[in-house]
Amino acid sequence: MLSKHSTMFMGNYSIDVKHINHLIENNSKLEHNLVKSDIYPRDRQNFASCLKISSNSVLDLLEQNNSAQATHCYLNLLNSIIQAYIHKTTTVSKRLYYGWMSAFLCRFWWTWIQLNKFGNTNLSKKVNKQKYFITKATYFSIELNIHCLTFIVLLVLDQQLPRHALNIYLFSSQSCESIFRDARALTGTFSSITNFSVKQFIKKAEKISILNSIKSQEERSNNNNDYSIRFPIHHKNRSFDQLNSSKCSDDDINKLTLEKIEIIIFNAYNDMKILINKLKMSKLIEQNNIKDINELSLFVNEYFANNSRTTDYSNIDTEEEEEEESDEEDGKDDSANDESSTESFSDEYEETDNENDYLMKATTVKEEFR
Repeated sequence: MLSKHSTMFMGNYSIDVKHINHLIENNSKLEHNLVKSDIYPRDRQNFASCLKISSNSVLDLLEQNNSAQATHCYLNLLNSIIQAYIHKTTTVSKRLYYGWMSAFLCRFWWTWIQLNKFGNTNLSKKVNKQKYFITKATYFSIELNIHCLTFIVLLVLDQQLPRHALNIYLFSSQSCESIFRDARALTGTFSSITNFSVKQFIKKAEKISILNSIKSQEERSNNNNDYSIRFPIHHKNRSFDQLNSSKCSDDDINKLTLEKIEIIIFNAYNDMKILINKLKMSKLIEQNNIKDINELSLFVNEYFANNSRTTDYSNIDTEEEEEEESDEEDGKDDSANDESSTESFSDEYEETDNENDYLMKATTVKEEFR
């Protein structure tokens, strides 16, 4: 959205940063908490600005502007991704809902772009439709993340993974970066050396693990007496940590079943279908006989399968071929065992011959010596 080269559309509406700029200029900062540097950043990886422009207050103000419906939908997509994978207080069922909601929104959006001609009447001339959509790496990441999350939930329900595997917020790179920052902070106050070996880092990581376990125990105990250990919190992270304090999701995972997961996925699909209807995208999609979740997923899958530049050289073996291969392997093993047995027998025979030759030579030497 912040790129000058992309012109993204959703239906009859455009995704433009000018809508947020208009919001900053015409509304009080107390309502949205935005500044100009949030929408025109020098650092494109500024996560704090992403949190601010996708906050609920900004989404509520953009929803009141009819011309900013696509921008509202795009920032709602960003908010759903943050809720699904980054916030600590989000329950497992909500993570599944927000993750599938973002995936279905991208599928509807991408399908509408592929079916739309964008005013091109010349069929021989191709239109670069990639500029109207997010990058393929971003879209594939959204799809892979939600499928991975769903698979992890199913493995936890099947008791093949422990429950702490559902701490999805620890899967990001921010957690790794914070560990390295804490490890550098353990070098001491009077030391200016920030580099260390792998062995030193492992020792520092063990110290960080002990400190984090003590901190989590003190936070869970909620003891307000004078003897409880209170760790200092930076003033910029105080409100964020209070809102995103870690909570156990045992009750939520106990209520989940395979049927409830399917209901969550269908609810996310139906909500996104209502949203694209507001953006006037559903008419073109339904005209091409894409009316349910299976047809939408099949259309997207077939397109990427036909236009993929990678080649799958793996062969799918049938049961008969697998049985033949297993029989051949058994035959090879038997022949190898026979060869090894004959070799061992020949070795033993050679050893006995050598011993007999040695005894014959010894007796002849003794007779000559006499």
